[in-house]
Amino acid sequence: VESSGRSRKNAAILSDSRPRSPCSSSASDPQKQLDEVFLAHHETFRCCVDALSAPKAGTDANMALVVTLDSAGKLTSSDILLSETSVQAPEVQACVTDVAKALAYPKPGNDMDVRYKRVFHFKARR
Repeated sequence: VESSGRSRKNAAILSDSRPRSPCSSSASDPQKQLDEVFLAHHETFRCCVDALSAPKAGTDANMALVVTLDSAGKLTSSDILLSETSVQAPEVQACVTDVAKALAYPKPGNDMDVRYKRVFHFKARR
């Protein structure tokens, strides 16, 4: 599902494609807050790829996920960016967005709506 392209006037747009150390956290920095959430659940997202991509086991996978949170930290959308995703199987994409929907998110430290992009790089298990 491509992101709808809807923009919010007061939304902060954040993007990261690499994990960050939880030690670098700042309660007021939404980027770091969300880096920590996704780093803590990396293996859960990976399970979607491992379990549902069995025919392509042994290959690396990239998935780009965009989540939008309101100023209270409530998830308002989660979308896969197809243009940045190597796993095109709808069931894998649905699993990843379902995991994103099930997570608890912190209230953004800047009290603004936040749009965050996470690019997962899953290395093949040998």
